[in-house]
Amino acid sequence: MSISMTLKFENCRTTYSKEFTGEFQQDEVTGMIGPSGSGKSTLLKCLADIIPHTGGVRWKSIDQAETDANQWRRWVRYVHSETLWWSEKVADHMMESSRTTQWMKALGLDMELMQANPKNLSSGESRRLGLVRAVIDMPEVILLDEPTANLDEENRDRIGTFLHQFHADHQVLMVIVSHDLEWLKKWVDRTVPIDELQGNGI
Repeated sequence: MSISMTLKFENCRTTYSKEFTGEFQQDEVTGMIGPSGSGKSTLLKCLADIIPHTGGVRWKSIDQAETDANQWRRWVRYVHSETLWWSEKVADHMMESSRTTQWMKALGLDMELMQANPKNLSSGESRRLGLVRAVIDMPEVILLDEPTANLDEENRDRIGTFLHQFHADHQVLMVIVSHDLEWLKKWVDRTVPIDELQGNGI
């Protein structure tokens, strides 16, 4: 019997959000859209188990409520809209490997940036390095919150190309929240309005 490669959520909500029900499929990159304040980021954080919430979430046959939160987050990775750094050198935040080199090159990043202070990075460099850091240990689900916000067209396309290729190579489940509808149209397989996830789901 094959395992369903879906991320399912039912009656998922926080004390300040609406209730959401639906599922995302591994075989497609899904874009999630909706106005500011409609709950998109909150839903991603619930799915990644990084904020308190009620309702059920399952990845494949695994129940979030029965799984250690740290283990769950190794499988289901939330990528913040702004990269967070806690040390004075980029290299302190991620391991160097052949994958690091390959993915930094794919994103147009010089390996010398591994020795840089994150405070000295441009917005584009910080966002792209944060993306490498987020995927370096190969999560099975990647939930991206505004990955291209405030970036120029060149960097938006670099990120789009990287995510498209990463999904094709590794078949991870990928959900992208963005207000950039033209960018989503170019890089995702399906776009879901957040209001379609209220009530009976998708």
